[in-house]
Order: sequence, then C-alpha cells, then structure tokens
Amino acid sequence: LANDYGPAHDHWRVTPAAVRRLFGEQFGANVRVESWGNVAATAGFLYGLAVHEIAQATLDFHDPHYPLLVTVRAQK
Repeated sequence: LANDYGPAHDHWRVTPAAVRRLFGEQFGANVRVESWGNVAATAGFLYGLAVHEIAQATLDFHDPHYPLLVTVRAQK
C-alpha cells in the first residue's frame, strides 16, 4: 500500500500541501508556503497554555506532520 498520507498528501486540514494546492490553482508556481509547530505546541495552544509554560526546545521543534501555523505568500 502506497503511503499517500503525510506532509505531501494531507489535504483534509490546513497543511502546507493543502494550502499549496489551494493557492496553486490560482497562482501557479508563484506560491511560497511555510509552516511552524508540532503536536506539543498545538496541544498547548488548544489547552490555553502560555508560552512560558512550555519549554523553548519544545516550541522550537518543527514537525511537518503537525503544523500549528501555515503561512502563504502568493504573487500574480
């Protein structure tokens, strides 16, 4: 079974792949997508923790499977 799930194929939620696909339909190759975060940062956000309640090393770790924040820059 091919692995069609993961950072490059996850279009069921806001992920870099989903944003790239969505904006790519209108802007083509002129799309720059970045993501930050991990499952611990996301859980901290959902539980309402303050930044000082989570270790800096935990916040700095980037896990492409669990982005907390996805940004896009698209140019015509």
